[in-house]
Amino acid sequence: MTARSVIAPRRDSRAVTYAMLALALLAIGLIGGEPEPVAAAAALLAVTLLGLRSIEPLTVHPAVAVSGRRLIEGDPLRISVEVTHPAEHSVELVVVETSPALGTAQYEPVTDIRGRTRIDLTVSTPEWGRHALGHLVVRGRMPGSMCVWEKRVLDLGVVTILPRPEKLTSLLAPRATQASAGGHPAKVFAGDGSEFIDIRSYQPGDRLRDVNWKATARRGSAQVNRRRPERGGEVVIVLDATSDGWRQSDIGSALLQRAGQAVWSLARNHLAAQDRVGLLTQQSDGVDWLPPAGGLRARYRVLETLLGANATGPSGGKRYAIHRHDIPPAALVIGVSSLSNNLTLRSLAAMRAHGHTVGVLAIDAARMLDATEALDPASLRLAAMMSDAHVAYVRRLGLPIVTWRPGEDLDRAVTRLAELTRRTVRVGASG
Repeated sequence: MTARSVIAPRRDSRAVTYAMLALALLAIGLIGGEPEPVAAAAALLAVTLLGLRSIEPLTVHPAVAVSGRRLIEGDPLRISVEVTHPAEHSVELVVVETSPALGTAQYEPVTDIRGRTRIDLTVSTPEWGRHALGHLVVRGRMPGSMCVWEKRVLDLGVVTILPRPEKLTSLLAPRATQASAGGHPAKVFAGDGSEFIDIRSYQPGDRLRDVNWKATARRGSAQVNRRRPERGGEVVIVLDATSDGWRQSDIGSALLQRAGQAVWSLARNHLAAQDRVGLLTQQSDGVDWLPPAGGLRARYRVLETLLGANATGPSGGKRYAIHRHDIPPAALVIGVSSLSNNLTLRSLAAMRAHGHTVGVLAIDAARMLDATEALDPASLRLAAMMSDAHVAYVRRLGLPIVTWRPGEDLDRAVTRLAELTRRTVRVGASG
């Protein structure tokens, strides 16, 4: 990361002190008729004027190298900063406003070669998450000058710290690990696998290793085990991260954080049920598409995508539309939204029209406003009415919907959504 920055000079605090001291000495000399204070005052004034003659801006070229933007929790983060500057200046480099979730930076000895200043620092990563690295501040001085050049010249960006695998498997673990997996049509069937279902009588062609010898001895005839196959469905979770202008506000961040918690719990549920999970993040400037995948790698990819959902700026993975054929034909689609963006809701309705099983988990923005914002009762009633209108709109679209309210257990909301989704599938099948 390289940049160019021009820093304007400002007066050093010593200039004011020297000027006041010179005036005091001049007054003493004139009142007392003594030449020595007047001579000292003249010398101080000359030093001050000479020190203020350097009024040219300072041009610096900072370059920053970070050991990695994606690290595992506990791994050290190393940052190297090198600034090229005019040789007559001495430069001090400081990193400020680093995220408090990161550990204290340990500075290596400063390398100051003529016209080039370098520092190396190591930052510990005790907490997983998406953290700001802070800003680089350059302070420049020149011998004999009473000017100082100081400016915040560079944003060091952010770093994503991922939890270790053992923590990832238990992170936000719901009590009912398969509560949301009930929307798949005919997902479970008997066959080869590792999970026991029941026992049946031996039939020609059954494998010898499937014989249950204890049950055979007890019943007096050959019995074999039936097992659930190692097969899962495909799930696409649609995260509405637009927030309709609330993106930079506290309530917008709180909504995204709550939606992210719901998405992570849903993803973890289905990954634990051997499903392949995909994530479609709808943002104001496009969509991020994470195709369905399974296993530990999928958990990391989903978590990393969620950590970046609240970030601003362009994303290399964004597209302006997701084509219908991108969504697997038999995928269960679960939307997580504050219901503020009708485009997302219409997209979910279109997925249902194309044959997908779709459910919506709504984040109750109106009750969150009531809990976090000091609004008058009339404004809160209006927000609640708008929220109820959005829920009614979703139901008119034919989508099963459950609202997750502040203080309500997420598992309970997910279980209710799974039941509504199953009921919708049964009604559609009977119709």
